[in-house]
Amino acid sequence: MRKALPTAILSFVATIVLIDYWFKIPVVNNMAKDFTTWVSVIANVALGLGAVNLVLVHSRHIRLKRMEWGNSLVLIVLMLYVMVIGIAQSSNSPTYRWIYDNINVPLGSTLFATAAFQIASASYRTFRARNVESGLLLITGIFVMLGKVPLGEMMASWMPTFAQWIMDVWNTAAQRGIMICTAIGLVIISVRVITGMERGHFGSGE
Repeated sequence: MRKALPTAILSFVATIVLIDYWFKIPVVNNMAKDFTTWVSVIANVALGLGAVNLVLVHSRHIRLKRMEWGNSLVLIVLMLYVMVIGIAQSSNSPTYRWIYDNINVPLGSTLFATAAFQIASASYRTFRARNVESGLLLITGIFVMLGKVPLGEMMASWMPTFAQWIMDVWNTAAQRGIMICTAIGLVIISVRVITGMERGHFGSGE
């Protein structure tokens, strides 16, 4: 019963949403609209629970004086301050926008800049020509990278055109193949979830 009831509710809601997408049935359409509203409500409740859990976890770090507990203190103070400003003055207030533009945006840029080193390291490991496939990937990657920088055009005038051809033909074909396979897999897993055959979302492998 602990899993049967959630499975039944999930199957019912998913079926209503699917019928609403394909057919114009007033009763079903209204139910689907209500379900969509409930999705927004549940998502906001989940966001609130996540904030509460964040405060509880980092409060424990502060109380026990764990390593780098000062970062936890800064996180909680700033989070609560931004929440108060957003609720009291709305997200369009000058104070809220200043915090977002001068703290959140630079931090995001810093994280992306740090990720660039990880991407470079991953590219080095990927482009090591250990077999024929990785060798073809290495050669293709070199052509594409050279075609996207002025050095490639200086080396050969046809390099940018060839690199763009690779992106438009080879890359697009591969992406479409991946998208088709992903869509088929999504349909299969959706049918399994709706019919109750898939139980992985309950936190177990059964």
